[in-house]
Amino acid sequence: MTSDNPFAALAELKPQLPPGEKIEAAAAVAKVVPDGPMFAKKVIVSRQKKGRGGKLVTLIRGVLLPEKELSAFAKRLRKELGCAGFVEGESVVLSGDQTQRVEPWLLEQGATKVIVNR
Repeated sequence: MTSDNPFAALAELKPQLPPGEKIEAAAAVAKVVPDGPMFAKKVIVSRQKKGRGGKLVTLIRGVLLPEKELSAFAKRLRKELGCAGFVEGESVVLSGDQTQRVEPWLLEQGATKVIVNR
């Protein structure tokens, strides 16, 4: 009896494979846990169009994280808000006007004061 599953042959080879590294689920998930404060006394959220080919972006300044953790923070922010974004220097840049959506999110994350320049 032949199987229609193209991966059936691979399943038969599984016992012959060498054991690999075990990765625990908790270690695989990127978490942002800074040693010091995560945010400055005030976090500034602003919109910018200049120098971006006419496209509107949202800038977030005042996140006190090293470069690696700032990238993980930006990734989490992108996932939560469902928009594109990246790290530029010490700022997080999100595509489009995200000022109304990012302010409550930052407050939930522990920012004490969020100033929105619209």
